[in-house]
Amino acid sequence: MASYRRALAQALVDAGRGREAAEAFLEAAEGRPAKEALEFRRKAGEQYLLSGHIPEGLLELEGVLREVGLSMPASHRIAIPSLLLRRWGRRLRGLGFKRREVSLVPPLQLARIDTCWSASAGLSMWDPVRGAYFQARHLDLALKAGEPGRIARALSFEAAYSATSGLKAHARTEPLILKGKALAEEVQTPYILGLNHMSTGLARFLEGRWRLAHQELRQADVLLRERCRGVAWELDMAHIYD
Repeated sequence: MASYRRALAQALVDAGRGREAAEAFLEAAEGRPAKEALEFRRKAGEQYLLSGHIPEGLLELEGVLREVGLSMPASHRIAIPSLLLRRWGRRLRGLGFKRREVSLVPPLQLARIDTCWSASAGLSMWDPVRGAYFQARHLDLALKAGEPGRIARALSFEAAYSATSGLKAHARTEPLILKGKALAEEVQTPYILGLNHMSTGLARFLEGRWRLAHQELRQADVLLRERCRGVAWELDMAHIYD
């Protein structure tokens, strides 16, 4: 029964039926070992948020965040100083990292990274301030862990968040784009490559560089549509900005 519920949840994600997928993930979490149940709940929160069911998504993710030792900022007033401090600290430290295979990263570290990704992506359209806060944490945690796939994902999405300030943030955005693209091409995972093109396209759009945005978003559409599953949100984002 557990494998059936897990397969059903994934099928609903593939079909772009986010709310139903979230509910199926929560059913799949019932009675499962703590680590597996936590991952299903994270995916449930992510699917709620990506499909626009914000109260349900926040409620689920807040519980997951607590279990991995993180928390949801109570307000924008609290989130903004921490966001700015993290970005400033990263400018001083740079984007370097010590590479580690995923099998060598403690599971709790991976859970924290992935939970921050779920919050960052899920809140990006509905609560961009707290979304940016979690994206900053996502990138910091990924760099500390050193796992290339997660770092490529974090760099790519950070570029899109950085570009919300337009061309005036170009000096901050461009290194994220270049390093994210190089690492995505090194990792060679279809999803990471597609997400990189999508995020770069968003960044170019926000900078007002329409032709470059169109090229990146077209590549994202092809990669995500032809080689990935469960990417309805990513495709929607590519289509909105193309």
